[in-house]
Amino acid sequence: MASKNIKNVTVKSAQQFNVPDMLLADYIFLTKQGMEELEETLQSRHNNYFRNRKVSTETRVQEIIAKRQDPFRRDIMQPILESPEAEEDESQPLDLTTPVLRQYIDDLRKMQFKAKEESQKLKDE
Repeated sequence: MASKNIKNVTVKSAQQFNVPDMLLADYIFLTKQGMEELEETLQSRHNNYFRNRKVSTETRVQEIIAKRQDPFRRDIMQPILESPEAEEDESQPLDLTTPVLRQYIDDLRKMQFKAKEESQKLKDE
């Protein structure tokens, strides 16, 4: 192998080649046969990832997401965001209030108003 005599040159077979090698190399020289072997090797690695469950398929990813999805987001937020009313007027801010949330906000405002009145009374005395 005469390539061993050249500084910074590495010769690899298709099975030895990997993505970090490609990213770190300034130049990559391949023969037509070498390119075909590399494509076959990368395709077989890709297929093995799915077969060995190292990488999930798109349908499996969707199943996992659906399973792990927060019930609040799934049952409350998503229907609001996907409703036709949410898409109609984009110039207005999105109103995500529910009756329970409105009641909570009203109660909070009442408490703040009472606290403000009481502090005002204490200042006046």
